[in-house]
Amino acid sequence: MKRLFFLIVSATLLANCSKNDEPQQLLQIDPSDPEALAKEISFTPSTTQVAGTPPAPSSSPSAPVITNASSASVVASGTVYIPVTYTSSAAPSSLLIQVVGATSFYFSIPLPGAGANGTVTIPMSISSRVLTGSFSMAACVVTGGEVSQPYYIPAAVTEPLACGDGFVSGTEGVTNTRHQLNGVAGTVVISYDTYTVPDRIDVFVDGTKWSGGTGSSITPPPPTSNCASPLPGFVGAAGTINVPVTAANKYIDVYVSGCLGSGTAWDYSLVCP
Repeated sequence: MKRLFFLIVSATLLANCSKNDEPQQLLQIDPSDPEALAKEISFTPSTTQVAGTPPAPSSSPSAPVITNASSASVVASGTVYIPVTYTSSAAPSSLLIQVVGATSFYFSIPLPGAGANGTVTIPMSISSRVLTGSFSMAACVVTGGEVSQPYYIPAAVTEPLACGDGFVSGTEGVTNTRHQLNGVAGTVVISYDTYTVPDRIDVFVDGTKWSGGTGSSITPPPPTSNCASPLPGFVGAAGTINVPVTAANKYIDVYVSGCLGSGTAWDYSLVCP
């Protein structure tokens, strides 16, 4: 009887140890859960999380106004850059962003060096735990204690595209599309058309190495530009970009900076080796 009891206890302990030794699967976050999603988003290193919801907008005629902010599409574990254009009577002190539906906290992003009127480009990163899906953010500019009306920014977490898959198009603002590579060394050929209104394209291999584009080498974030006075690297033309890759490279990120203020349009297709 004692031997039987010992065997039962030993088997139970071994079963429990086996379960404890199994790798724990990371909890995945659905973008439809705004409270959970907000905890998986980050902006600049100086960004703070403020408890509660953003302050009510000011009714004063001198309150700042956000006139445009691009939609945001990003892959899990990736970063997207969101241009926010505003007008203000003085230099704004911060940009407030709330994931719509999240009420426990919002983000306060300092804007050092911002002018009274202009565009600031904000990096937004999403953790690897977030599933694909759509959500929305509300942005407000703060100037001297006055708060703008919220500007709603549609956003989505997407899957990377397969190598050479699909046709990508867009309008103004910064669009980042990730393409998975197929483990074959050679040249990725990107055929683009930015039509008559100038836009800029920059290509990065494995997230960090600038490997080609319509302008000179940069580090993220890619520049934004007004359509009426385009910066260097913004072109209105069709062309190709050849990007050398090795068998060890995993993916490429294609950033397209659609110029602001003229309803631009652009597209590209990609062929892998």
